[in-house]
Amino acid sequence: MKKIVFLFTFIFISVTIFSQIVIKDTNGIAYENDDTLGLPNIETFYFRNYNTSSETITYKFEVIQYILPVDAIEFDVCGGGQCSIITNQVVPYQVGNNIELANGGYEECHVSYINESSTERAFIKIKASNVNDVNDFAILSFDTDKLTGIKDVNSNNIFSIYPNPASNFIYISNLNTDNQIITIINSKGEIVKKSETNNLNEIKIDISKLENGIYVITTDNKSRKFIVKR
Repeated sequence: MKKIVFLFTFIFISVTIFSQIVIKDTNGIAYENDDTLGLPNIETFYFRNYNTSSETITYKFEVIQYILPVDAIEFDVCGGGQCSIITNQVVPYQVGNNIELANGGYEECHVSYINESSTERAFIKIKASNVNDVNDFAILSFDTDKLTGIKDVNSNNIFSIYPNPASNFIYISNLNTDNQIITIINSKGEIVKKSETNNLNEIKIDISKLENGIYVITTDNKSRKFIVKR
């Protein structure tokens, strides 16, 4: 009987340790470990790497596998306080720096893939892991092949940004005539600016107070990236 109790306790502890790092969506709903999400041709996916343990841990964020289409326009991942463009890096490679997460804390991350016409497969597998425990990690994948039979966003409906890179102002064109909210998000997943389109097809936005870096503009479930550089 003692052996059975000991075995049960060991299994319970092992499961608890394994599940300290958890990847959730922006609503706080956890993904299954090693789950795969569909990746549209024009999309930015936001997610959060959580520390569900009762103590502060140090975690790292890595790309452990990817397939890069030769004609990809943009394919990158942001985490660890930085963004990394996927080119020909040797995997596994770490994105950003090690980060301390307090108990219950999380880091906002995202994966972006923009390719308006390619039929080639794009795939990326990311891993969030506890630096001090090799058994404590979570894995999530994104794959365009999972969208088979699903109509992707039409490139004629995606808005344009110019100039890019920009320093003081950007123009957003090819908007529909419905009033929309334009949201600008920095590489940490923080909303830094919002504007209304006021039923216009093109608007001008002042970005002079934004710091240098990569930003994502979203509206009506569409997204594009631009760079602030001075």
